[in-house]
Amino acid sequence: MPASIAAESPAWQNQFAQPSIDSLIADVEEERRKLLDLIREGLLAIDGCEESLGWHGIPWRWSLAYSIKNDARAYLVPEPERPVIAMPIRATEIDAISLRSLSRPIREGVVNAAYVAGVLWAEWELTAATQVQDLLAFQSKLLGVSSKR
Repeated sequence: MPASIAAESPAWQNQFAQPSIDSLIADVEEERRKLLDLIREGLLAIDGCEESLGWHGIPWRWSLAYSIKNDARAYLVPEPERPVIAMPIRATEIDAISLRSLSRPIREGVVNAAYVAGVLWAEWELTAATQVQDLLAFQSKLLGVSSKR
């Protein structure tokens, strides 16, 4: 890819130039950037949760992984027009919670998740602060831990 084209592409697309977390988030529309900040803060408030930046292939490209004891629990994909959070959910975890206790958008994300090798891969486009709070509560339910908030 010519340098001029690579320079015009959002930071999250260029596999061969690792961006900073700040440059990834800077490409996201301002209102959604606030949601990214909110969910990052909430995930990092979970005991033992660590954030790492990595190339996760297409369609996630450069994205943030959130792991506890080297076990990835969520991926934050800072796509400029459509930031997404993805959560791998094991069958044993989903069996331990009541789907009826989840808000409708969270429940629909789980029900419509792709099932790969014993793991549900649920994704949600980040659209509202209330949704972010629901996602953080859901992650805490899955982990069986309470957030530091």
